[in-house]
Amino acid sequence: EYQQAFQPADVQEWEMVLQEITAFLQADMPLTITNRPPDAPPISYRTRISDVEAQPDSDKPVFHLKEAVLVGHTAMQVKFSELTLDLYRFLQSLERDPDSETDASKAAGDTAAARRVSPHKYLLYRPGFAQFMLVLATAFKEMGDHSVLLVYM
Repeated sequence: EYQQAFQPADVQEWEMVLQEITAFLQADMPLTITNRPPDAPPISYRTRISDVEAQPDSDKPVFHLKEAVLVGHTAMQVKFSELTLDLYRFLQSLERDPDSETDASKAAGDTAAARRVSPHKYLLYRPGFAQFMLVLATAFKEMGDHSVLLVYM
């Protein structure tokens, strides 16, 4: 309807965008698990607080993931714009599940856990060396003590 009513000059570009979205959504279809026990935990790509091991009380410093640099470089991969499917799934796995974290922090009476945020992420698609080094330097600058930087290429 849009094409017929307005006759835009960028019809082919919008068709390509729609094809990319359709291919991306079809590739990211959830799996159907048969014979799943009713007491099995819900399936989620996100990190649940219960999945992370609690650190024993000690004098050793505790490290936290604060920054993540995610680099996509494969040209012939399912993608939407510059977001490839592997980066999208990796991005989801770095996000904390807000429901499980809130429930766990309420049960433990921990108000600091409710304020924890997901790590800051830099998404790059086929960057040049200079751009990659600039983002890496910026990520290092943003890090504090006892912080961890994840680089995925």
